[in-house]
Amino acid sequence: MHFTTKLKEGSFQFFIVGSYARGTQSCKSDVDLLLFVDTYEYKQEIDQKFRAFYFTLHKKLHCTPDLNYPGELISIEEFNNAIEHSITENISSPELLYDALVWSSMLLGPQISITRKEHQLIALKERSLELMEFWRGCVAPNSSLETFISNKNLYSTVHRRILWI
Repeated sequence: MHFTTKLKEGSFQFFIVGSYARGTQSCKSDVDLLLFVDTYEYKQEIDQKFRAFYFTLHKKLHCTPDLNYPGELISIEEFNNAIEHSITENISSPELLYDALVWSSMLLGPQISITRKEHQLIALKERSLELMEFWRGCVAPNSSLETFISNKNLYSTVHRRILWI
């Protein structure tokens, strides 16, 4: 809560996701954070503050932070762009598809949220469902999506999430 008071009023959607949201965290868990902001410019403005908050939080909780993915800070523009490029049978950008699937899985999974724009949150979740519906049933052995995700070692995780939805 303290971190969100430093953000512009009404400019963000903040979530705790993963094991802390599910209540299954252990002493080895990191705190998975997801922060959506209105614009790419605002994202750039607060990026260092968000990273500092991420590491400070882990220090206070005596958790080991994820050095590869220290929280997700995303602009609404980036999210919508990733979704638009991913709802196609021709994967033009595997990186955008990967991002869209991960972000959507976080939005649709268990979460603790701090939001000031409920209508925006609903729109983000609707876009996430649209993406998952598009890809549900499309993940099959030897498909280009499977090849892409297996290269990222996430095929089984994303496959389970798509089938779950």
